Amino acid sequence: MDAGGAPLSTHDDGTRHGTAPVGRSRKDSTAFGTGDVADSPLPRLANWHKITHITLIWQEEMATSSLETRASIDDRSRMNTVGLKMFFRLATEWSLSRQQQITLLGQPSERTFYRWRSGQVVHLPHDTLERISVLIGIREASHLLLPVPERANAWVKRPNAALEGRSALEVMLMGRVEHLYQVRRLLESWNA
Repeated sequence: MDAGGAPLSTHDDGTRHGTAPVGRSRKDSTAFGTGDVADSPLPRLANWHKITHITLIWQEEMATSSLETRASIDDRSRMNTVGLKMFFRLATEWSLSRQQQITLLGQPSERTFYRWRSGQVVHLPHDTLERISVLIGIREASHLLLPVPERANAWVKRPNAALEGRSALEVMLMGRVEHLYQVRRLLESWNA
């Protein structure tokens, strides 16, 4: 039993989880586009608040402090490099095309995109760092809700009634950072 009294089960991959997040029934899990409820129990999201909290603190720090007081040049460079590595790993998991990657990063020039991809990072704009942060949060949230990586990655491209029949990727590719937050808020609402 977990802290909420729900029975826990262990899957072949060793993960343990309850049958549905707190406040949701198993029949609600089909709203996430997981197919047959019997095939796809959702985990309890005990760590969801940590991901959201860390992302919000990072975004607040980026928005409220000056560039010089945020970190040294070496720290900023490391943060840029790590952020881009995480983004390109996510792009591989989601099988994104070059143009989709460019759109999600905020439309850098192709030359800049290829420099970033090859690891030549001097400075990332605040908008790009924010986008990467939100995208990583979306990836983590989908993997918490659907612990089988293939299912979580497929969900991003699956049409969803909660997004007016569009996939999460289609919404994100509309181009504005607000569209990324729309998908993030949807995932957060499914945890509520």
